[in-house]
Amino acid sequence: MKDMGAYRSVISVAFLAIVYMVGMVGMQGSSAGWFISLTPVTLLLSALVLTVNERVFSLKYLGLAASVFLLGFWVEYFGVQTGLIFGQYRYGSTLGLAWSGIPWVIGLNWWIMVVCTGGLAQSWAKGLLGRSLLGAAMMTLIDVLIEPVAIAQGYWSWEQSVPPIQNYVGWFGVSFVMHLVFHAVHPRQENPVSNYLLGLQILFFIVLNITIMGGTSILINALIVAGTFWFMEFMAWFTHRFLMHGLLWYLHKDHHQKEPGFFEKNDSFFLIFAIPSWLLIMFGMMNGNDFRVWIGAGIALYGFAYFLVHEVFIHQRFKWFRRSDNIYLRAIRKAHKVHHKHLGKEHGECFGMLIVPLKYYREARQSMAQPPSPAHE
Repeated sequence: MKDMGAYRSVISVAFLAIVYMVGMVGMQGSSAGWFISLTPVTLLLSALVLTVNERVFSLKYLGLAASVFLLGFWVEYFGVQTGLIFGQYRYGSTLGLAWSGIPWVIGLNWWIMVVCTGGLAQSWAKGLLGRSLLGAAMMTLIDVLIEPVAIAQGYWSWEQSVPPIQNYVGWFGVSFVMHLVFHAVHPRQENPVSNYLLGLQILFFIVLNITIMGGTSILINALIVAGTFWFMEFMAWFTHRFLMHGLLWYLHKDHHQKEPGFFEKNDSFFLIFAIPSWLLIMFGMMNGNDFRVWIGAGIALYGFAYFLVHEVFIHQRFKWFRRSDNIYLRAIRKAHKVHHKHLGKEHGECFGMLIVPLKYYREARQSMAQPPSPAHE
């Protein structure tokens, strides 16, 4: 039976790869309209393959699938009718059979994305809240890839021609609720195909963004976000090294010399970095969603990563990701412990967050056979 399951998984992945590759090529040829019209069929086949490969198949699983499907459908219905969740948008006829302007297959799309991102979240994070946050973040990032292609192919359209920031906030919120339900009912990853399907979908939309969209807007914006994100790692190092351990030590001191209470003066740096992010996004949106929106988004994304890595994973101010463990995470944790062995502002070391010296990777690799070190200072 185990061999049969492995054989079925291999056949399923090969089948999905063919379906998505054919669609990827077909949507760029003279018969693009016909291939686009097959989108509902592709989603149905994807859902069927996921279901066939589900190892824990029961009435509870079917109930979970139906719940996410219906929640996704009614959220879309309410969103289109009111504009309160995602902004002002409407669906085209591309996605097939619809009720009150909402394609039925859209609920299926929500379910597929929750299963695929949920499986990966269960591999990377522990605990209901941590998995739900990570899954929601992944779904929101994937929506950034989906939007330009979906608009160009007539899946849906926006009143302002481009999706507002509200859309991505709404996506994160709805995805978070769906992941809470998914991980509460289905806490173990039992689908060997979901990660491959997720990878195929990401590849599919990256390629279509580069080809159909001309590779301009989405690629440039993605590069701006990525470049800003990594520039913020340098800015965080610089600020930490020369300001937090210098003129602004008064605000940073209680992070090294812990005082009673949950909040620290050091938390004010979240606000300091959030202000330029907010201003850039606001002024960028006021000028047709220009490049400033994406610079601000890169700063915000780094702030979110800082919160998860520094505040949650390292210092465990929220009890998530307590069992997460690999070479990279061990190296980050060790570098931060070395930094905190100095209680004063002088003689500090390891001021970065995501980029740490290579010697800690070597130490982490050697220690992987040993139990993980404590999660916080």
